[in-house]
Amino acid sequence: MSYIKTQNGMHFTAYQSGALKNWSAHIVDLPGAGEIRGKQFLKELLGLTLAAKENEVKAG
Repeated sequence: MSYIKTQNGMHFTAYQSGALKNWSAHIVDLPGAGEIRGKQFLKELLGLTLAAKENEVKAG
């Protein structure tokens, strides 16, 4: 998914991830695990110094 909307302030960066129903368009391909839908790593997208991610995967 190529739509990324961010807003930056002096002490924050906000990220608009869109509607939850569209999160499955985010795909991460991990070696050994294959293609994982509904996951997106945000560190590089937002220029963070710590790892961050969002998940569509339900707990359990």
